[in-house]
Amino acid sequence: MSQETMVPQELLKKFNGAFVYRGRFDAFMSRGEHFITRDGNRFLRNGVECIYDGPHEDYALEISGDLITQWNRNLYRNGVGAPINKGRWSMWRPDSKERGILVQTGSRIFRNGTEFICETMDQNWMSDFQGGVIIQRDNQFLRNGKELICQSAWERWVSSSQGGFVIELHNRFLRNGTELVYEGMRDNWWTYRNGIMVQYDEKDGTKSLVYYNPFDHMASPFDD
Repeated sequence: MSQETMVPQELLKKFNGAFVYRGRFDAFMSRGEHFITRDGNRFLRNGVECIYDGPHEDYALEISGDLITQWNRNLYRNGVGAPINKGRWSMWRPDSKERGILVQTGSRIFRNGTEFICETMDQNWMSDFQGGVIIQRDNQFLRNGKELICQSAWERWVSSSQGGFVIELHNRFLRNGTELVYEGMRDNWWTYRNGIMVQYDEKDGTKSLVYYNPFDHMASPFDD
């Protein structure tokens, strides 16, 4: 890797970091085994494959690697074809490997608009990608609004494809609120595989993406 990179070598070794991608883009998102980069209206899957180039109001990544885009309150998979949902929702999130959509209508959350999941007035929730949802209520994280997963202060949190989530708190990133995945600088981050993907911005506008997972004992390519 270039010596100009902002990726800190000591953190790569401490938290088993693996370099994934380096390039120029406006934003990125990762989930499961895949990530996307966005440059304007152009979306690349895993940094190489253009899966959509066009207008959008919002977007999210499925763990299958496909992109859900919102346009005129309709939802599309990879921006093409017939809408997979026509806007009968106040919030929406991608669902599990079955490539469904979770929507909130009033106080109820449904899978694909028909299958009732749970009832909640909370607006901060995500799919657990295992058939349910994780709801954040104050400092509590609840599965389907009932089962307490953990209680923790947080600044940002993102669900993972393994049924859990990662909390960001004071530059510490904790899996399910307890296990330290990473601690240090970052410009952006999302869950990825069993850990997190961290974005580092460089002075020339280039960005680097690094996967951290101290629980994965495979050798890092940065090891001597």
